[in-house]
Parts: sequence; structure tokens; C-alpha cells
Amino acid sequence: MKSNAPARAEWAELVADLAVLTEFDLDDCLVLLRFDGAQLRGAVRFEGEAMRVATGLPHAIVNITSRFPADSSVVLIACAQAERPWTAAVSGVLHALGRAGTPVREVFWRTSSAWGSYLQADSSPLPKRTRSVDEARPAQDQPFTHATELAQHLGSSMSLDERSAAGPFALEEAAESCLAVDATVAQLAAVAHAVTVGEQRDTLISLWAWGAAAKPLDSRRLLGRGVMAPDPERIQRALLACERFRRALPTHRADFWAIEGWLRWSIGQSTLAVRALNEATAIRPCHRLGTLLATHITSGAIPDWAFA
Repeated sequence: MKSNAPARAEWAELVADLAVLTEFDLDDCLVLLRFDGAQLRGAVRFEGEAMRVATGLPHAIVNITSRFPADSSVVLIACAQAERPWTAAVSGVLHALGRAGTPVREVFWRTSSAWGSYLQADSSPLPKRTRSVDEARPAQDQPFTHATELAQHLGSSMSLDERSAAGPFALEEAAESCLAVDATVAQLAAVAHAVTVGEQRDTLISLWAWGAAAKPLDSRRLLGRGVMAPDPERIQRALLACERFRRALPTHRADFWAIEGWLRWSIGQSTLAVRALNEATAIRPCHRLGTLLATHITSGAIPDWAFA
């Protein structure tokens, strides 16, 4: 009978390209990969500190895998400076997954130069990445065409509320236009106003994540409810928009860091999401979205669509 298990060369490529496939920071962490058949469907990153403490980690992992479809399997990859790190913690996780009936395809470790399997007790040089990490990320874009005019516009004597109301563009059109660099000053101002008003900010996030599919608007989606995942391509464009707005409007940096936190969480980048939220609260310690979302994510919340 022919085995469906990947050949060692395929496993080597997976381990070497892990940063590209997941966009995770692989410094000191455990990565859980979900497979449906041969297709990689998702990834979750656990900080190395959780492996060292280990208390509660097996339960947390089983709680996540219990929401996977019945035909899913998992691969674990421990990333650290030393070979075969956290042996006891890894054994505890494997034991818990076994009791839960979750199929484990392999358990690997990797350093910056080597990799191997806990199950096979082997070690090999880490292959050169087959793809550049930069290929998985959008190129740094140019600023908004009207960034200078925007700052001047918002610095005029008219109130921001009046400028937003006077603009000829609805938020929906402004949100879409600001995913490109050539949005007008009025459109940029409408979005800059929206991020300061809770309901409009939530609408903006939904529009950036789902586009026309965001309607009818449902605030529960922002908590990760529902199986319709955001459009990854729109999320990447929205991340660039957040960066452009932070450069153009330093006064709004906290707001756009907080929005970036949600965008990254929505596509499984919880570690980067928390970093963005920390930036927001470092600028404005009582930033409402930043603090609420940080609590939500650090409690272990994962969007429903991650399990669809």
C-alpha cells in the first residue's frame, strides 16, 4: 500500500518555509498546523514561555483542535535556539492530543540551522528556504498621493465633524478608495474621522475586511463570530492603508495601530496583532479598542472562521 505521508524532502520544505507559510515570528515558539488531507488550512502560534511553564497548555491546544473538522490532522513544530526543546512539554501536548483522539502527523523541532523529528530522533541541516519571506508580504507602498494635503485639511479651522459631513463621499466609498494610494483628500478625511467614532470605526473595519460582503453589518463579526472569513487580499491592502495613515497623521497613530491589531488577528497573526495593540496602548494607554481587543486576544480567542 502506498503511504499518503509526505516524503522527508516535503517535510523539510514545510519546516524551512514555515515563516513564509504562516508569516509568524519563529523566535522561541510552538506552531500548531492544521491539515485537511494534504492541504494546510491554518496555523496557531504559542509563545515559548507557555512551553516552559506548560501549565494549561495541553488543555488550551486540545480546546482549539476540538473545533477542527473530524478529518483534520495536526503537525507541531517547536522553534528555538536549541535542538529538541521543551521535551517534557511536547510529550504532555502529545499525550493530551492522543487522549482527545486528534491525529498527529508529525512533531518537528527547528533552529536557525537544523531541524528534525521528535518521533524519529533525527537531525538534519535546515534547507535553504525555497521562497523568500518577502514574497509572502506586500511590498512597502508609497504614501497616499494627497497625504500632505490631508494633514493641512485636518489642521484647518473647520471641525473634523463638519469636514466629514461636508465631504461628498459616503464612508463605504471612502473606505474602498483608501485601499489605494490615490484616494482624494475628502475620502481620506472621512476615514480619519471614522476611526475616532466607535460605530463608524467598526463599520470601516468590516468594510476593509469583507467589502460588499460586509453588508448587512454585524458587529458580532468583529468578535470573530461567523464562518465567513475576511478576504486575505483586502486585509493586506488594509494593513498598508493603516501604515500610510500613521505616516500621514501622527495624531491618529494609536487608532490605526488598534485597527491593524484586529486585521492581523482576523487572519491568524495573533502575535503580530498583540504587538500592534501594544503600540496603540503605548501611545494612548486608555485606547478603548486597543485594550478591549488585547484582552480578547490574550484570553485565547480565535475567530470562528479559522475552524470553518
